[in-house]
Amino acid sequence: NGSSPAFVFYGQRIIGFMVNLLGVAVVMMYIIGGLQWMLSAGSEDKISKAKKTLLYATIGAIVVLSSYLLIKFIFNPIAATLVTG
Repeated sequence: NGSSPAFVFYGQRIIGFMVNLLGVAVVMMYIIGGLQWMLSAGSEDKISKAKKTLLYATIGAIVVLSSYLLIKFIFNPIAATLVTG
């Protein structure tokens, strides 16, 4: 099928872009969480909120890394097989 290589190419590009964008979002959430903690002025409520932000950023980082590994080791070999026939 002539459309498979184009579909695979654009699919890889879009997914790669999304993973990069999510990686940037994770870094921004770490920065926000760190700033929340530093500016908490000892308030337990604000510190708790900052810790939750950092926890969710860590979970997000794990999800993004897992997505990247899934693409690299599963999707790319399958895509290469589709392109080469």
